[in-house]
Amino acid sequence: MQRSHSLQSSLKRAGCRSSGKSVRFADWDGASLTRVRHLSADSVCQRNEQPSTSDEHDGNSQDIRVRLHSFSSNGLFIGGTVHVVNPRYEHDAREELCISVTTDNWRTFRNIRAFRHEGSTSDLLSQWHFNAHLTGLYRWTRCAFKVEYVYNGRLTVDDNGGRFYYVQIDAPKRHVDHSCESILSDLLGFDQLLIY
Repeated sequence: MQRSHSLQSSLKRAGCRSSGKSVRFADWDGASLTRVRHLSADSVCQRNEQPSTSDEHDGNSQDIRVRLHSFSSNGLFIGGTVHVVNPRYEHDAREELCISVTTDNWRTFRNIRAFRHEGSTSDLLSQWHFNAHLTGLYRWTRCAFKVEYVYNGRLTVDDNGGRFYYVQIDAPKRHVDHSCESILSDLLGFDQLLIY
């Protein structure tokens, strides 16, 4: 048996030509893939809503930009991501990024070290991650924090335009388990246990 013509689509009438329809795919945000935007360091700098400040006041210090990208807290655990745009970056240069946290208006503070993500998009734009468990001292308090980036001795700070970032640290509620195994485990956790 030989076929003399193709089957017509159920979406069009027989004998009608296609109206030039095309299929377009979208990424997970719903944006069309036909409009691809290539990111560069310049576009990231323009997106920086809260500009960095620097302890050095010369004109050259403004070329390095630091911005808190994301932050989360869960009880006494905090974590987040920081983006750094550094046109001066060289592989053998010394760089360090930390999050400074305080509860008493910077009379005392704790530095949380962040680590550079090796899969950063380029040398110019790098991503840093931090995670920390705050001690009981920070429990139930409002903590202020800022981002400090040191590159070859030059300090660049993201302090939210001088207003700092704030987070309320609430300790997670402990789930009470009344099972025999849980009670025995709690008893064995004591330093001194008297058994009568």
